[in-house]
Order: sequence, then C-alpha cells, then structure tokens
Amino acid sequence: MNSSVLCGVFLLVLLSSQLPTICCTSGDDNSLNYISWSDLSDYRDLEAEGIFSPTRHIVVAKDGSGDSASIQAAVDMIPHNNAQRVKILIYPGVYRERLHIPRTKPYISLIGNGSAEVTITYNAKASDKDMYGRVLGTYGTATVDVASDYFVATELTIENTIDARGGGVGMQAVALKVSGDKAMFFRVTVRGTQDTILDLTGTHYYYQCFIQGSVDFICGNARSLFEDCTLKSMARRSGAIAAHHRNSTEENTGFSFYKCKVTGTGINYLGRAWGRYARIVYSLCRFQNIINPSGWADWGDPSRQQTVTFGEYECRGRGADKTNRVGWAKNFSPEEVGPYMDKSFIDAAHEIYACVRAGDALFLSAWKLAVDSVISRGQVLDMESTRPFT
Repeated sequence: MNSSVLCGVFLLVLLSSQLPTICCTSGDDNSLNYISWSDLSDYRDLEAEGIFSPTRHIVVAKDGSGDSASIQAAVDMIPHNNAQRVKILIYPGVYRERLHIPRTKPYISLIGNGSAEVTITYNAKASDKDMYGRVLGTYGTATVDVASDYFVATELTIENTIDARGGGVGMQAVALKVSGDKAMFFRVTVRGTQDTILDLTGTHYYYQCFIQGSVDFICGNARSLFEDCTLKSMARRSGAIAAHHRNSTEENTGFSFYKCKVTGTGINYLGRAWGRYARIVYSLCRFQNIINPSGWADWGDPSRQQTVTFGEYECRGRGADKTNRVGWAKNFSPEEVGPYMDKSFIDAAHEIYACVRAGDALFLSAWKLAVDSVISRGQVLDMESTRPFT
C-alpha cells in the first residue's frame, strides 16, 4: 500500500475512532454519548482529563469491501440497548432498502460522503400491502424509520420515489419518519411528494437540510426546529408546506422554521391545522412567490382558527406579503417570537444539538478526503480498529 493510500486510510480510521462523544458535561448521565462535530479539535484535552470515550464505527460499502453491504445490516450488528455512540460510515452509492432503527438502539449516527453521493431510496405508498396482505397505511411507508433516541444523520439523501402530485386516496408516501427523541439531521436531503417527513414525536433539529415535497411534506406532532433549511415545493397546482398535529394545550410541540428558504412550484399554504392546537411559526425566512396569499388553512374546521398558533415574523421575498393573510394568523412581537428563534425551542441544553457549526467543515472535508483516497485507488479498508463489536 503506497503512502498516499495509507494516509487516507489512517485519516479515516483516526476520524471514525477518535471523534469524541462529548461537548460538555451537563450533569446528564447520558452526556458521554452525545456526538459533536466540534469536538474534533478538543479530543486531546478531553482525553487528558480522563473523560474521553472512543466510539464504535461500522463501514458500509455496496461492493462488500466494508463491514456490511447494506445500511440495515449495519444497524442489525449493533446490540440492543447499546449505551455508546455508534457511527455508521457509508460509502457512495444508491442503497435501495427500507431502513428501520428500533427504539432499543439509541446513539446511532449515519454519516455519508455527501448528499449527492449517498442515497437511501424506496417507493412505498399508503395503499400498498405488506407480505401478509395488510395495507401499509401512511406510517408504514417510510424509507427510513427512526424510532431510537439520540439519532444523527449527515451528508446523505433519503427519498421515497412515489409521485403523489396527482393526488388520490392512499398516495401518502413518507421518506423519513422520526418518533425518537433528540434527533439531529445536518445537511441531509429528504425527497418525496406527500408527507415527505413524518416528524411524529420527540424533539428534533434539522440544520442546513434540503426538504422536497408537495402536500403536507413536513407533518406530525414533534417539537422541531428547522434552521437554515431549503423547503422546495413540487406541487403542480396547490400544496402545503407543513401540517402540525398538536391536539391539546398540554402538548409542548410545534414546528419552528428559522432562516429557511421556501421555493419551488405551485401555490402553497405555509401550514395547515391538522390538529386543533397546531403550532407553526416562520421567522426570518425568505419566500418565493409560491405562497397562497391567505397563508394558512384550518383543515376545513373553522373552529380551529381560534386555537391554532400560526404566524410569521419578518419574513422576506415576494411570497411574504401579508396583505391578504387570514385574520386569525398571529402577528408576533420580537418578545413573542424569541422562543421560536433558537435551539431553546427544542430544549437544546442537550449537546447533541448544540455544537454543529464550529467543526462541521473540518470533519466533513477530512472524512471525504479519506474516503476518496481509499475508493479512488480501489483499496479495501481492512484494519483491525475498524472491526465493530468483536
């Protein structure tokens, strides 16, 4: 093996084995299992203090040169009730599979080599049937189904290729379903048409993601912050960006879109009142001229106009003109909108959310360099330190 290849392999192993799992010690017993890109530069200090704990990693490669040829098989290798961060490093390729991460497998990270190079794809819709003849329903259509806590994904694409833009019964087709708590998606592309992201329950952070759909393509009852994301409508005529399902004042849930860009085709509602107390807020976003002038829809139930929390704050672009917005949408003051405009909305004392920016470029560029160095020369990553759970 020549020196340049050896350097690439060494860098890959160094990154995947020594990226620490700590951003700070918050007093939470699970804090050692949080992942943070920014800790790359701090691991020596952490190790010196005696609190460094290396993580496990699994390499997925379609050609069989890694630990697994499929992502699901990699997840299956992880023991139930694991208590440490496990990084699944995914080589470029199109992975046609349905991926389920069960509730009993927390602390999993999926790390791709770029959303244009790693794609997880499938095509299932609500009216389809499983192998036993049972109708899938919306919840059963997800390409990637995350039920575990402390999940992280970065630099990959998740898609459901069903085209539901023509409408019809049973055409819901979820690309990503999330029901675990404290999940983070960083530079992930999610493509679909109807119900693209079923953001079901839990607190979640979507940062610099690209999300595509046509009807209610972000839906559910989670409490989630979408920051610096691009939301692209594929609607042919009319559509809706978000539909929130909060049904009680006791539920501390909602969707907050902060500094996002809304683009695409069709005439779209910003949100629909799937639940009686639905909560959707856009702040400092930019809207292309694809927004329905009324802005919001009550799901055919006028009584919900009195109970939902829908509103915008200092959004810009041709679609941000509020002249003809519905009268029951909220006009936020700076004080009122404040809680929706940072990670405190999702209880971001949990460091899984808190440290993405400082080291992300360093980590991702180094990971790509390592992968490219190995793959371009046809080398197989086969070093003892990469073998998981042995």
